[in-house]
Amino acid sequence: MGVSNGSLPSAPVVTGHVFDRFIQVWLENTNYADAAKQSVFKTLSAEGITLSAYYGLTHPSEPNYVAAAGGDFFGLASDNFEAIPSNIFTIVDLLEQAGISWAEYQENMPTDGYGGMSYTNPDGYTYYMRKHNPLIIYNSVATNPTRASRVRNFNDFAYDVRRLACLHVTSFR
Repeated sequence: MGVSNGSLPSAPVVTGHVFDRFIQVWLENTNYADAAKQSVFKTLSAEGITLSAYYGLTHPSEPNYVAAAGGDFFGLASDNFEAIPSNIFTIVDLLEQAGISWAEYQENMPTDGYGGMSYTNPDGYTYYMRKHNPLIIYNSVATNPTRASRVRNFNDFAYDVRRLACLHVTSFR
């Protein structure tokens, strides 16, 4: 994991009725048995977190990502470059209307809000594919600089979680 860019602005924590954080983990191109063998998932499993609920609407993967952010896959049936129009409502609209801060973290994305189709390093290895980035597929996020800046490289995930945990201290009595 690389160094955080530290750019995510602080926001108040909105306390939920059941939980204060919602984290969705996507394991692209792997199955449960292979993922469960990885040390990070073994640790989570030992803590009672098994991440065993898998859901998909269609194949290939991009329409599932589109549906996760917008509630529908709009009949898409490929992994072609898609740009969903700005008038389509997304989870971001719901969160912002409720005053809830959000961020999305993408493994190997070269810069926050990157909207390119893919990122390939100088050695020719493709590290990042846009089709796996649900929010940047929507123009209401991709073309809005404030929203796009909240679509971050995964390097910032641990940094942001630690920082937010420090901001929100829960006392148990």
